[in-house]
Amino acid sequence: MKNTGVLTIVIIMSISVGCAKKGSEQAIISKDVEQNIIAKEVWSETVTGMKFRKIPRKSIFFRIGSPSTEQGRKDDEKQHTLRVEKYWIAETEVTQKQWNTIMSFNPSKFKGDDLPVDSVSWNLAQKFIKTLNTRTGKKFRLPTEAEWELAARAGTTTARYWGEGIGENNANCGRCGDPWDNTAPVKSFAPNNFGLYDMLGNVWEWTCSEYKKTYDDIEQKCVEGAESYVLRGGALNNSAKHVRAANRARSRPAGKLRGFNCGFRLAMDSPNE
Repeated sequence: MKNTGVLTIVIIMSISVGCAKKGSEQAIISKDVEQNIIAKEVWSETVTGMKFRKIPRKSIFFRIGSPSTEQGRKDDEKQHTLRVEKYWIAETEVTQKQWNTIMSFNPSKFKGDDLPVDSVSWNLAQKFIKTLNTRTGKKFRLPTEAEWELAARAGTTTARYWGEGIGENNANCGRCGDPWDNTAPVKSFAPNNFGLYDMLGNVWEWTCSEYKKTYDDIEQKCVEGAESYVLRGGALNNSAKHVRAANRARSRPAGKLRGFNCGFRLAMDSPNE
């Protein structure tokens, strides 16, 4: 196995329960998850420079989906409790600089090294992952739908990791009070409590989970040959109702929703595998 990464430990001395945002809105943090984010392990992949966070520190139960009272809620967001094993997920969406390190072409509509790669189908994301795995000897993959939502919520139970409302300048999306007309450079907005950036807005993010309206336990599995796959997070051209931790979209593996607004971030079981 090639040694293609660097492992560091980041110790969080104190964690505030709630991320106050303009007024009295707060993102409520689950106590169980809060206990799992006191220490964070960060691993750096040296070919592309991607950084990964270990989430959670141990297996954890968390509630996926949205309450019936959540504004913008759809009927495929049934709340239920899952157990998720520890895994690693990238701090940012795959950037064009990282993409260009591995691939010979850039499909993005909006060009820039620090911008997320866009216009990516599920199949094309898999080609990137396969090539990266060959070069590094690692086992990168897309996150499952459950892993993605756990990472996006970062212990919060509100519609968004910064609070219930969309607010201003919290993410790159339609009518969100941000200055970007196109995709924004990654890390343009504050991270969530897990140290992850742009989990909402900017580009939709592919998961490896097949779309099922009632979940059917597929949300915890990577599936090959599915008719459609789940995308999460909303994008730069989406309104507030789409930019929620529980919101689900779907597309065929060769498709790209509206064409330009699909990207992805990587996950892995362990950098030691």
